[in-house]
Amino acid sequence: MEQAPLIVGAGPTGLSAALFLAGGGVQSRIIDKAPAPSINSRAQVINPRSLELLQQTGVTDAILHEARPIHRVVFYQDWRPLTELEFGHAHPDFPMAVLPQARTEALLADALAVLGVVPERGTALGSFEQDSDGVDAVLISADRSESFRAPIMFAADGAHSKVREALGITLEGSSFPEDWPLYDIELDDPLVPRVPMSALWRAAWCSCFALSPASGGCLAISQSH
Repeated sequence: MEQAPLIVGAGPTGLSAALFLAGGGVQSRIIDKAPAPSINSRAQVINPRSLELLQQTGVTDAILHEARPIHRVVFYQDWRPLTELEFGHAHPDFPMAVLPQARTEALLADALAVLGVVPERGTALGSFEQDSDGVDAVLISADRSESFRAPIMFAADGAHSKVREALGITLEGSSFPEDWPLYDIELDDPLVPRVPMSALWRAAWCSCFALSPASGGCLAISQSH
């Protein structure tokens, strides 16, 4: 597959980029160094703008079929109600939606496969050089190394992007110095389906999202000082 755009990273951003290109008649090559998709929730909220952009691909309907819409978040201090943030009217057509990233990626990949594009997993970007006409990339998998020429390369390889590092581009923004562990857990007492809860203590901050209507499963994010 020569002269196809190369997309590095098969997360939501890379899969969406490949899907938009395929919808416009452009077949891309998408690679990811991980041998298989992650099964963990990780990011779990899809914003209305993302749903609006994906509507043309058909993936928005699939996401909303599985996702839980949320309209507000309630904050607690020592589990006493403190305040709440309402965002039910942030977009006229689409809600904030809660769906594990693993499911979002699966739905994007399914739509992409229908258009004839399948991510090449277990394939990493080794190195690359660019000129005025395109990019020469070296792709590395478990059993071989391959040279590939692409008219353009799209970096969707996350916060620790190898492409961005090679180009000397810094990741703009700010971060918290604390560790933020994420847990997929099941609760005996299910959460309110459409109301995420965020609780503050002196030593931690825990946010809970209901993910599964059947099992009462939720995702908890906690911060330790």
